[in-house]
Amino acid sequence: MARRDWYRRSTWTAAQREEFFLRLARCRDHNRALYLRIQAASLQAAEPGTALELLDYLLAHHPDPDVLAGAHLDRARCLEMLDRLLEAALAYRAALDVERSQRGSRAAAPRGFGLFCVRRRLRSRYREVIAALDEFEQSHPSHFASDQYQVCAIRALVAQDEGQIAVARTMAARALAAARAREPGRRQQPATGLEPDPAIHRRLELLAG
Repeated sequence: MARRDWYRRSTWTAAQREEFFLRLARCRDHNRALYLRIQAASLQAAEPGTALELLDYLLAHHPDPDVLAGAHLDRARCLEMLDRLLEAALAYRAALDVERSQRGSRAAAPRGFGLFCVRRRLRSRYREVIAALDEFEQSHPSHFASDQYQVCAIRALVAQDEGQIAVARTMAARALAAARAREPGRRQQPATGLEPDPAIHRRLELLAG
């Protein structure tokens, strides 16, 4: 087995689980949260329930501040995949609370929360979504095209669902412009990670005309 394969498994048998936790126990304490998060991410698509268990273990036993916000975000995504939407919303709020205390945050939590709400059309939470975007744009501004894409996409789809069609079209056009932009320092490749959900991207294209 390659040195790093033990915490990047795409399958999870009882024997693999046992080996993982044996190896984890031998690791330096400050690395354990990261290994748990990487292993959870490797299992998330195929086994969101198992990934959730690993993330819960991380939060209970190895709540490393450097991994904490991401762990709550990953946990929220697992809960959404399991259709546990109320718990997912609470996990996004936990990620928001952590990111509020981190000056260097790229503010992934408000974007993740916003995408979750527009994807599931949770209209009762739209006011909270926009408030979080406004708050973090002031305290944690980002100039990455991928971040701008997501923010504009959320604002566009919230506006559409609230009947503000002119605003929705303007924001959709800005999101698509960001998708065509290039990330700073990436001369040869367009911005990546810009389509969190193909259905969301298609809605933006239809809005922008």
